[in-house]
Amino acid sequence: MSNFCRYRSWYQPGQDPECHNLNCPWRGQPVTPEKCASCAYQHPDDQALKHVSSSAVNLATPAGPMGPTGPNATLRPDLTAIERTLPPPDGEERTFQRPVFGPDGTIRYPKREGDWEPPQEPSGYIRDSNNPWRFLPLWPLCSFRLAHGFIKAACGCLGITMRCNHPKASTFGQQIAHTDCEKCPHRS
Repeated sequence: MSNFCRYRSWYQPGQDPECHNLNCPWRGQPVTPEKCASCAYQHPDDQALKHVSSSAVNLATPAGPMGPTGPNATLRPDLTAIERTLPPPDGEERTFQRPVFGPDGTIRYPKREGDWEPPQEPSGYIRDSNNPWRFLPLWPLCSFRLAHGFIKAACGCLGITMRCNHPKASTFGQQIAHTDCEKCPHRS
């Protein structure tokens, strides 16, 4: 069973994470995975991740410069959550269809008949060399990063902004690039 919860964060590796849910009785205290799994205050979107087994998530596998690919790809709930920040479809016809997020953090645009030019690369992603309509993440794993996605009005391309949310980082509260995140000594 996965213990993913958006309200937990690790300040020190090897210690239990702290809960940051405003409604939780354990707020500001270290919580064990058992306490977190039985918490009644989990975010509704996180309930969908409960079916993922912990053994399926291999956080030790680095994404590398080309992002996670293949059968050993790392599940990236931190990047797939960007999809939930997008506004609902408004029915407008745009140059590109709404992007689809893969469980490994990849982004793929559906290609319609007559489409000839692929979309722009979102910030922190690189174009797949085998499929110009697919993008691989360059973002390293970090539980403190806040992500926000938006659809550009004219073309329908995906825009992504990331902010550092680690209180000990010098970039705390600032918009960051994936290169800033790679150099951060506090990344977890």
